[in-house]
Amino acid sequence: MAAGCLLPIVLALAVAAICSMDPDPKGDAGVYHLSIPKLYIAHRGLLRIPFNVYSNWPLNGEMVFTLAMLLKDYVLANSVQCIFAVFSAYAIFEYARASKSAWYGFMAVLFMLFNHTFMWEVDIAYVDIIQAFFTTAAFIFMMRAADEPDQRRVCLLLSGINCGLMAGMKVSGFFGVVPITVCYLLRLPGGNRVRRGLVDLTSCFLPPIVLLALPWIVKAAWFTSNPVYPFLYDVFGGPDWSHTCWRQFADWQSSIGMGRTVLDYIRLPYRVILSAGQGYPRFDGSLNPTWIALLPLSIVAAFWNRTVRACLVVSGVYFVCWASASQQLRFLLPIIPVLAIAAALALGELTDRLFARRVVAVGLFVVLYCVVTGLLIGEVSGKFGKVREVIGLYGAKDREVVMKSAVPGEFVFMNRELPLDARVLFLNTNFGFFSERDYVADSFFEASQIVDWLGSCSSAGEIQARLREKGITHILYSTREGQLSYPPALWRFLDNYSMVKLMAKSEGGGLWLFALR
Repeated sequence: MAAGCLLPIVLALAVAAICSMDPDPKGDAGVYHLSIPKLYIAHRGLLRIPFNVYSNWPLNGEMVFTLAMLLKDYVLANSVQCIFAVFSAYAIFEYARASKSAWYGFMAVLFMLFNHTFMWEVDIAYVDIIQAFFTTAAFIFMMRAADEPDQRRVCLLLSGINCGLMAGMKVSGFFGVVPITVCYLLRLPGGNRVRRGLVDLTSCFLPPIVLLALPWIVKAAWFTSNPVYPFLYDVFGGPDWSHTCWRQFADWQSSIGMGRTVLDYIRLPYRVILSAGQGYPRFDGSLNPTWIALLPLSIVAAFWNRTVRACLVVSGVYFVCWASASQQLRFLLPIIPVLAIAAALALGELTDRLFARRVVAVGLFVVLYCVVTGLLIGEVSGKFGKVREVIGLYGAKDREVVMKSAVPGEFVFMNRELPLDARVLFLNTNFGFFSERDYVADSFFEASQIVDWLGSCSSAGEIQARLREKGITHILYSTREGQLSYPPALWRFLDNYSMVKLMAKSEGGGLWLFALR
C-alpha cells in the first residue's frame, strides 16, 4: 500500500524534473532569476546592474542558481526548485508521519503538490518553492523548540538559520519570520510566556536571521546608497529611480488582487481559493478548489490538535502579511507545505473522532486518497505534452546542442555581429538572458525606469546625449503589445538615419536592432 501511495507523488515529481530540462527560460527566469547569476559569473563577482531593481534585493535563491550554473549550466539551475520540492515533500511527510502516521504523511505531500501554481512553478527557475522549503523547515524546528525543552536552544538556532535563508530569498521573505515568531510565543506553556520567549528569541533565533540577511542590506547600500532600495526613496534616495517610479510601482502592486477595501479583505480567503486565475486582477495563479473544504476542516480540528492550530497560526499571520502587500498568488507558496500538514493532520483527527471502527476510517482514507490522487494526476496531465517535447529535444541532440538551439535568432545575431564592448538598450523588452553583450533594460514595465529616464527629453538630440551618457551603442526595440509611453523625441531619434542605423529585424518584425552612429 505504501508503494501505491508513493506512486502519484513520484510521477508528479518525475514529470516536473523532466520539464525542468526545458532549455528555454520562462518569464522572470530570463529577466533576472538566471540573468543576474549569469552576469555575476561573467564579471567574476557582484556588480551594480543599472536599472535592475531586482539585483539590489535579497538573492539567496539566485546564489543557488549561480552555484548550479558554475557546476553545470542554467538547465541544472532550472531543476533547483524541483529539488527543493522533493526536500519539502520529505520534510512534511516525516513531520506528518511522526505526528499521525505515514498514510497522512503521504496525504500531506499530495495536498502540497495538487495546487496549479505550485506545479506550474516547480520546474522554473523562480524562488518561491525554495522559500517554501525554508519556511517549512523553520516551522518544524520552531515546533520542536517549543515542545522539547532540552532541545530548545539548538532547535531555535536551526529555525533562525532557516528563517535567515528565507529572509534572504526575496523582499517578501521577511513575511515568514513574523508568523514563526508569533507561533513560538503562543506555543510556550505557563506564565511569563512572552518574557521567556523573547529571551530565547533574542539569544538564539534572531542572531542568525540578522547575520544571514545583513549582507544583502549592506550590498544594496554599497551599490545604491539605499539599504532597502528602492523603498524609502524619500529618505535614502538611489540611482535609476524617482518619485514617479515609486508611485507607479506602488499603484501596480496595490492593483494586484481583487481590491483593498474592508469588504475585499473579508472576501479574500474565499476569492483566493475559488476566484483566482490568470492575470493580476485574479492573483495571477490558482490553488486547488478543494481548499474551500480543507481549510474549514482544519479550523475545526484545531480545537483538538495543537499542531494543526500552530500550522493555522503560521499560515494565517503569513496570509495577513501577504494580503497587505502584493497579492500575487505564487507569493503564498511558502505556506502551502505548512497548510498541507494542517489539512492532513486535521483529516486524520476528524476521521478518528467520527469513525470509531478502524476499518471504516481506513476505508474513508483510501477513498479520499484516491480522490486527491485523481486531482493531482489531472494537474500533472497538463504537463505531458511538455514532457514529450523535452524528451524529443534531448533524444535527437546532445545537451549542448539543445541549449544552443534555444537561443532566439536575434540574440544569435547580436552575439555574433555586435562588438564585445557594445551596450544595448532594450525597449519594450527585458528578457536578456541570452544576450552576450552588456545591456540596459527595465526591471518591470508597470513602473518603467527607462521611460522615466528619457521622459524629460524633448528632441532627438537630447535623446542622443542621454544615451551617450550611459554608454549606449545599440538599441533593441520590441513591437510587443502594450507599448510603453516613451517620449515622442525617442521616435524622432529612431527615425533619424543620421543618428541611428537599422542593423536587423526579426522575422515578422517583432524586434528591431539599431546601431547608434
